[in-house]
Amino acid sequence: MRCLLTIAVKKRSRKLGELNGYAEEMLSGGRTIAVYHREEEIGNRFDKRNKEAMDAYEAFYTEYCEFLIEYSENPADFTLLA
Repeated sequence: MRCLLTIAVKKRSRKLGELNGYAEEMLSGGRTIAVYHREEEIGNRFDKRNKEAMDAYEAFYTEYCEFLIEYSENPADFTLLA
């Protein structure tokens, strides 16, 4: 279970990093985007990346909640930490 949580945390962090990098890049290039009238396209790309980041966060949250439920039912089960 711990391994699944680690994978979920890494994926969530990676997706949030990608989203943050994309947003920073688009904000720094705002004038260029406006000159070429690409605001809608950039907004759609941001929405897609934001959804991916939120999906990764929801997957992490689900895994974490399942872990907490299993742990609360049997806190002496050390296999949950493997």
